[in-house]
Amino acid sequence: SWMAMVYGYAGMQDFDARLRFSPRLNERWERVKFSLLLRDRRLIVDIEQEQTSYTVEYGGKLPISHDGEPIVVSPGEVITRPNRRVVGESEEPT
Repeated sequence: SWMAMVYGYAGMQDFDARLRFSPRLNERWERVKFSLLLRDRRLIVDIEQEQTSYTVEYGGKLPISHDGEPIVVSPGEVITRPNRRVVGESEEPT
């Protein structure tokens, strides 16, 4: 379902009036893109294997966090952050 994708692969949590994202895509997926309407703002979230981009399509600035890093996304601005790598079954931690 849509909620499983957003809360699971996007790692979304809504806590203390700030959306938090910890995106992790299944290795078979190349990309997931979705929008959320929050507090009169439309946030576009574009998750790829290596990075995630955030854009406020309309509305005011929106404070969020990506893998624990607080960021503020302004309307029309694209903010891109690298995704943390997840150790798979076939990979050894470094």
